[in-house]
Amino acid sequence: EEDGTCRDAYTGTEEMVTAICLKEHGISAEPAIDPEGREHVSLYEVDDIIKYNRTDQGEWWFWKNKKRFPCHDDGDCLAYLPLALHHYKDSRDFLDLEKEFYGSVMKGEKDPKLIRTKDGRVAARRWPNFDVTHQYFERVRAAMKAVEYEDSQTLAISNVQQLRQTEQLNNRLYCVVPFIWSSQYIPSYHAIRKTWGKRCDILKFMIDPIIGDDETGYLDLRTQRPVHELPDDLVVIDIQRPWNACADEPDGNCRNIWEKIWRSWIWVDSHGDSDLAEWFVKIDADSFLFPENMKRYVVDKGWSSNEHHYFGHILMHKTDTAEPMIAGAAVFFSRATLKAAANIFRKFENTVESYNGEIKRQSSRVKCKDTLTDQEELITSICLKQHLGVEAYPVLDETGQELVIVGEIEDVLLWNRTGQGEWWYWKNKPKKHPITGKDDVHHCCGELPIAFHGYQDSQWFFKLESEFYSEEVSDEGDSWKKYQWRNPTVTEKYFDRVRRAMKKAASIG
Repeated sequence: EEDGTCRDAYTGTEEMVTAICLKEHGISAEPAIDPEGREHVSLYEVDDIIKYNRTDQGEWWFWKNKKRFPCHDDGDCLAYLPLALHHYKDSRDFLDLEKEFYGSVMKGEKDPKLIRTKDGRVAARRWPNFDVTHQYFERVRAAMKAVEYEDSQTLAISNVQQLRQTEQLNNRLYCVVPFIWSSQYIPSYHAIRKTWGKRCDILKFMIDPIIGDDETGYLDLRTQRPVHELPDDLVVIDIQRPWNACADEPDGNCRNIWEKIWRSWIWVDSHGDSDLAEWFVKIDADSFLFPENMKRYVVDKGWSSNEHHYFGHILMHKTDTAEPMIAGAAVFFSRATLKAAANIFRKFENTVESYNGEIKRQSSRVKCKDTLTDQEELITSICLKQHLGVEAYPVLDETGQELVIVGEIEDVLLWNRTGQGEWWYWKNKPKKHPITGKDDVHHCCGELPIAFHGYQDSQWFFKLESEFYSEEVSDEGDSWKKYQWRNPTVTEKYFDRVRRAMKKAASIG
């Protein structure tokens, strides 16, 4: 029998004897896990092991003495590029797994033996714990396709280019723009794509299923087909509450932003897109983003996307009754936080009240739940703090100046805390820098800005593009060329500093 030595023995614990023998020659076992602690080798059927929760289960032999990772407690601890799936006693399981990852499901081929759910999901069979198992299989397929694409691209570039590509891939930015597809807003769509949006690694516009307006008429994409094909970067989110049913609001817009936000992040995660980037931003359609400055910021901070990060322009005016929150102009998440947040939001799907023709507003007491509200920043901060212990982090430069600007830049440059007093923008923000002790913290503005907000007229995006990137701007019309900055002396002086800082940063990076 096995006795703890390296020798032949009558035993079924070959793993232990192998480890002992190798250790005697200085070779130790290494865990096959990804950077987030997810297992590449599943010891049990996927539908079973994917439900494991370390806190709930306690330290039985599976968990005992393992280094702890956040995924141990959120039911998402299998790697998306698995090496082996174990414990399938029925060999017919192998044939169905082959279809899932290499055959008809993976390739989208016709196969009469596949099952199709009412909501359009396709699988080799109705696996136990189907919703969670199918979601994991989708992520595996997305990861395998991404690797296949990256491998094909790598063959075509030089060694130097490979190094640069690796650096860029480590900090890819996925940009999500909540949007309404109607004639009023379509100019903003085109302006974003032709200016800052082209510098996002991935850009998606999350739209309601109801498109159109009073003039052209409304179309429900859940039951009707549009006359023209929608652009590929539009994602139709299955929002239950119609956006255009509030007669007492401008344009009938119910501003049901919260449901759109939480359902959008579920879509990103469920479709495997959460593995296509390291950083994610929800950005308003009237914000101008500097993606490269955001990437420099996280590099300078030494942050990893495998850690929890939730950051942007911090607002603290409601901290008497709620958590500090990130202003909705531009809300950034690490991949770890995005995935964990999506898991929180999935619990909402079973609690959404179906729309019955009445619009019910949220109660005064804000909780982490689905509700009809435009205060998505507040509920996001509550959910992350309550379920993950993740707090909002202010994006400031090394001197404590704001990098995400929540108003039009030419106005915010003149804001002064002493002169204005403690209105909501300043309320409860610290006045002194925690390191330098200077009393001008949270003022405007840092020289490598990450976002400017408040440009309802999207022609301003072309104006900003020409200021910081190129005189040759791809636009629709040239009305922006006549636009003038308010406070031109102060504004142009600041823009000069920004241009110098961006050129210097580019030459270093």
